[in-house]
Amino acid sequence: MNETATVKIGEDQIEIETKPVTIVAPSQEMANQRMEMVDEDIVTITPELTLKTAASVSQTEWVDLVKIEQFVNTLKLVTKSDPPEILASAGLGFKHLVGLVLMTIVAINDEKRPHWAYPETYLHPAWQTGLADLAIFLTSREKNERASKTPNT
Repeated sequence: MNETATVKIGEDQIEIETKPVTIVAPSQEMANQRMEMVDEDIVTITPELTLKTAASVSQTEWVDLVKIEQFVNTLKLVTKSDPPEILASAGLGFKHLVGLVLMTIVAINDEKRPHWAYPETYLHPAWQTGLADLAIFLTSREKNERASKTPNT
């Protein structure tokens, strides 16, 4: 995977160095301009897409997902509580988090770099603080999976 990314802010394109967890935020002068990732191996995950992803999870699929201990523990990095029995009855913040986790895992499995656009949207401030833990966990998972795929020489 690349160690740089091209970010377009307004009309300007900027090449930045990336790490396993990279936070990209425009300066105050550029805050009102649209920011987008240019590289093809980057998947931008927006709050709107996370809600659509969560809405596409059937109740049967949800029951299966919450049986997966690693999935539940990943959610608990942010929520610190057990997931609801019925996803459809959960609040926007929880649905956003489910979509964020699922989309990030799919991107990593597809060997893409996930870019979270406004991941704090819909989240209670107490949950927002868990986003860094979530990002570190998911990217360390990615690093470990890539290492396990590399043949020993």
